Amino acid sequence: MFDKRNELEGATMRQETFFVSEIEKAMVAINQRLSVHISTLGEGRQVVFARVVSLLEGEGRRVYRIRCSKGLSGEPLAALRLSDFWGESRLDETTSVSRIVSTFAAAIFKNRLPIIAIENVEHVDPLTWAVIEAIEMRTRVQLVTCGDRMTSSRIQEKNGLADFAWPWKEIPIGGLSFVEVSAYVAREVGEGVEPELIRRVYMETRGHFDLVKAVVQTGLSEGFIVLRGGEWVLDGEMWSSLTEQYLWFFLDRLPKEMLEMLEVLAVCGGAKLEDIGGTFSETLLRQLVEEGIVTSTDPDKKTPTQTIPPILDRYFEETMTLARRKEIFQGCDHPKAEYLNFRETNIQDAPKVASWPTSHPALERTRAADVALAGMLRAKWRTSYERTRADWLERPSAETALLYLRALFVWEGNPGAVAEVFRDLGSTEGESDAAAEIEVLRLSYRYLVESEHGDAVVVQEGLDKRFPRFSDVFFGSELFLRGMLALPYEENDLTRDTSNFFYLRSLIYVRALKGSVSEHLDEILPETMAASRDPQFPRQRDTATYLSIAAGMFADGRIVELTGWSLDLIEAAMEEPDYRFVIQHSYNAALGLYLMGRLEEAASLADAVFANGDPALFSRYFYAGLLLLSALIAYRQGRETVVRRFLEHYHAMGVSDAALPCLAPEIATALQQLIDQKPGKATATLLAGIARTVAQGSVLAAFFLTVVSIQLCGKRVVSQLEAFDLGSRVSPKLSLFLQFTQALLKGDPEQLVSAGAALAAEGEDYFASIAYGLAIDSLARSGELKEAKTVAELRDSLSIAAAHEPLKLVAATLDLRPSPRLTPRELELAAHANLSNQEIANRFSLSPRTVENHLQHAREKLNVPDRRSLAAAATALQESNRGRTARGIIGG
Repeated sequence: MFDKRNELEGATMRQETFFVSEIEKAMVAINQRLSVHISTLGEGRQVVFARVVSLLEGEGRRVYRIRCSKGLSGEPLAALRLSDFWGESRLDETTSVSRIVSTFAAAIFKNRLPIIAIENVEHVDPLTWAVIEAIEMRTRVQLVTCGDRMTSSRIQEKNGLADFAWPWKEIPIGGLSFVEVSAYVAREVGEGVEPELIRRVYMETRGHFDLVKAVVQTGLSEGFIVLRGGEWVLDGEMWSSLTEQYLWFFLDRLPKEMLEMLEVLAVCGGAKLEDIGGTFSETLLRQLVEEGIVTSTDPDKKTPTQTIPPILDRYFEETMTLARRKEIFQGCDHPKAEYLNFRETNIQDAPKVASWPTSHPALERTRAADVALAGMLRAKWRTSYERTRADWLERPSAETALLYLRALFVWEGNPGAVAEVFRDLGSTEGESDAAAEIEVLRLSYRYLVESEHGDAVVVQEGLDKRFPRFSDVFFGSELFLRGMLALPYEENDLTRDTSNFFYLRSLIYVRALKGSVSEHLDEILPETMAASRDPQFPRQRDTATYLSIAAGMFADGRIVELTGWSLDLIEAAMEEPDYRFVIQHSYNAALGLYLMGRLEEAASLADAVFANGDPALFSRYFYAGLLLLSALIAYRQGRETVVRRFLEHYHAMGVSDAALPCLAPEIATALQQLIDQKPGKATATLLAGIARTVAQGSVLAAFFLTVVSIQLCGKRVVSQLEAFDLGSRVSPKLSLFLQFTQALLKGDPEQLVSAGAALAAEGEDYFASIAYGLAIDSLARSGELKEAKTVAELRDSLSIAAAHEPLKLVAATLDLRPSPRLTPRELELAAHANLSNQEIANRFSLSPRTVENHLQHAREKLNVPDRRSLAAAATALQESNRGRTARGIIGG
């Protein structure tokens, strides 16, 4: 008895939850100025309709309610108490339709667009529909209707509602149309929603309201739906632990039998339940289809298949154990069983080794936080700026001018004020430390703003002779600037016999940009330098040190180390009143993250910097580099509108060519050409850029251009890269990285294993784990499970892994080989290739000859030797298509 009562209470709670969902769904559509139809099966539609009307009236909305019944048919509209609404005498049956329309329309205008609520819409008489149709042509009235779906559809067809001007939308029990999903997302998120975000939400949820709500609400709270570049965009994967909890609550209200059916569909993909095995209730399946949780397709009118929304697919992929998957396959002759057995023993859900940090305090910044940070730093800077400016105006001298110039160079926002100080100060006199530092700042200003960089400026002006104590500083400053701006310099400047720290930093920086690793790199690391800091030139000293170390690490191929080090520096720079360092460190960190394949994090890091004004002096080069890097990421994510905005911003910076990686103008030109559908010209542009940077000695810039050309142009460009012989110009690790990138493009397991072994031998376990992970998946998909197990052992022996799932990282970032585009029918039949042609033909109601043709085409596309390998490859391909992990690897 108690069990029965508990069962009834549970059923009542599930029904209440369902009603709440339907009510909320209808209210969302109404608030978006849409007319809706409530067609919930059974008596529930009256409950939902009544509560919706009650909520609207509770909000103070004017609702004109019409209750129809069978006995009402044929009665005039006057019987619907129009006079009570309008306030004039009752209209009688002699009143013309035009009179009724005019009266009702005037009432609508007077009462500010009320809502007409019609219950039992299937019984609405033709006169009522004629009046409503005429009213809609003159007003923007909304309809809330309730009734049987099939009956109301016949009414709609009978009365020509399809030709109505107003957006009469019939909302299915569980699903929203694309327009309604767009309206809901815009309402919850705000203005400026990128169309791609709406498309992804709709595709992932198939329009089911509860799933749409789960994605949008958790996306905003968990931060994978973010505001970037003035648009709301999807930042990373559409998933979080909170999303999982929300979906658990949604699924928990379903009966156990329904949940089991969803699990079977999740494991087997698009399939027909009766073909899989087991006993399933047709009534429950019909209910799941009615609610929009299951989609039933019947492409050839013979073999209907059922699928679930991708977001639920993702939920079961994250939560279902391999033991449960095997349990589902128990007793079924399914080719996935062998693949799952291999995954259970060799491809673990998480790597056995430590992974590179998936988060860092510097990566958790947002635009709002960075605006606040910049405001705080600006407030500190403003105090120093006002004081030094007042001192300079009150007591003009080299000493006060220097302090004022330091403040101006820190924020880089007013080059005009810098020029004014130099003009008022004129030429310095004497050999004081202040005069020497002013001349160094003047030298930087001429290079960066006035573009006055003739040959041997320092020697011409005799600054080295005038300030003999700082001769190496002047040579180092000019060498640093000429190296960064890709300007010629005297080769003997690289062979000066000196131990001056400033000169050593410049020497390391210039050699790094040329692709060489300096033996002096360890001498200028912060812990070594801390004991002998120069009291003069503090800003120039620190900037040169940080950038030289970063360039040296890059040239040495220590990309992962460079990324982590730069992120630490960003965190430290937030405590200092000098926003230049935040920009410069963000550039180095974003560059490293991009090469590591962490595109979303690189974009987020750059986006935080863009929250503030454009720098105008030294840091504008790194700022422009971040703009090009962001444009590159946006293009690879398919966001062409955002790419154009970044490119416009980049061109507005007016930055000339420089030797910095990711600052070659050819990148901007190639991106524009790709957007304009000119891939051939883009390839030629990138190749010309590589040739130019190699010729001028900017090897790091040529290296980055090469990586970008492989990612953007693929096989079109690989064969032409050998002519540059870049592998011999860079360090061994960067040369391995080039080989690794090309191996990813080709996707050959042997090349991937070879690249992984070479990287592991150099201590680059992060990238080695990516190569091994792709090789494992490729071998497993082709049925070579023994070889895949061997590679898995190599991967597990590494000391650091790329991420929780390396395949996800590469799939989201690298331009790999095109997908073997199997048709849905070829993929479906290939997954059963272990069976005979006759058995497959009987199962799918086809002829054996047709089956053989399909399988032959599938074998040619997948390039597999036999039917057993074909079945394994097709099974893995189905699983990859359903999951997020290998989607980019095999499908791009």
